[in-house]
Amino acid sequence: MDETSDVEGDIPVGVTVERQTRELRIDWMTGPSSLIPWSRFRLACPCAQCQGEFRSQLLDPDEISRSADETELIDVRLMGHYALQPVWKSGHTTGIYPWEYLRGFVDRGPAEVQR
Repeated sequence: MDETSDVEGDIPVGVTVERQTRELRIDWMTGPSSLIPWSRFRLACPCAQCQGEFRSQLLDPDEISRSADETELIDVRLMGHYALQPVWKSGHTTGIYPWEYLRGFVDRGPAEVQR
């Protein structure tokens, strides 16, 4: 990570897909670790489709929550030195979660997730 990064010192040092508990575990450099339920992680997807940029294709949060394919995390890919890209069983892969977004999402708590 370069010296000018906004999130220097606040980056993950480990990311684990916890299959038994259906959570994503993020171990932060500044601590403590975060556990994010897959359904909550999916509902916070920052991609254009999920955020309503394409009104005709906007996904209903209730439908996402009820869909096993939409909320089953298959893999998480590292995007350079700045973000994670989850791979969902449904095939959805367009969400890219920058470290700063992820850290803010974790710090805000469940009631603060905007949809």
